[in-house]
Amino acid sequence: MKILINIGTAFLLLFWPMVLFTSVMMFDAPGSTENLSTIITVILVVAYPIYIFSIYHFLNAKFFGLSALLCLKIVTVLVLLAMSVFGYFGLLWEAVVN
Repeated sequence: MKILINIGTAFLLLFWPMVLFTSVMMFDAPGSTENLSTIITVILVVAYPIYIFSIYHFLNAKFFGLSALLCLKIVTVLVLLAMSVFGYFGLLWEAVVN
C-alpha cells in the first residue's frame, strides 16, 4: 500500500511543473494582477507539493525511503524559488500595498 501512495505522490509531483507554467494564465484577464484573491489562489495552488510533504512529515512517512523532512525542505526551496522567478510575491506585495 505504501508503494502505491508513493507512486501516486510521484505522479502528482510530476504534474507540478505543468501547474506552475499554466498558472500564469490566471492573470490573463484585465485587472487580474491587482486582484488579491486571484494572486492568493495561484500561490496556494502552486504550493501544493509543500502540502503533500507536510502531510508525509506529519504522518512520519518516507517517500521512497527518503526522509519526509528532507523532501519538504527541498520542495519548499524549489516552490518558493519558482514563485519568486515568476514574480508572484511582487504581485502579492503590489496588491496588498494598493
